[in-house]
Amino acid sequence: MAITSARKVALRSQVQNRVATSYPNGGIQLSITVGNALRDSGVVSISARVKRLIADRLLPITSDLGPHGNLGLSNSMLYGLSSAMNALEVMPGDDIIVDIDLIENTAFLHLIDESDA
Repeated sequence: MAITSARKVALRSQVQNRVATSYPNGGIQLSITVGNALRDSGVVSISARVKRLIADRLLPITSDLGPHGNLGLSNSMLYGLSSAMNALEVMPGDDIIVDIDLIENTAFLHLIDESDA
């Protein structure tokens, strides 16, 4: 019952997307607090530098649960996160990390559990 109540509160809360970007060797790491807009659409705005680095690549995205389709760009919007977020049961307010490997042309989505912090 408590989980159902918490889920209802999370769905009603209005959370803004927050994206922090770092550039580890050979890639991009997006640390994202999932807002309602991202959760509803599977699309997030990215910086001009990330846009230039990803360019016209279509990146297969996986998680610990397996493959979830592809990430791609439309203007400055990164799309293709819905399937992975659905599989991991990501909710608004959750923190995720998207590791993009520009050498292997792949992406991996991690759900940051409170126990990971």
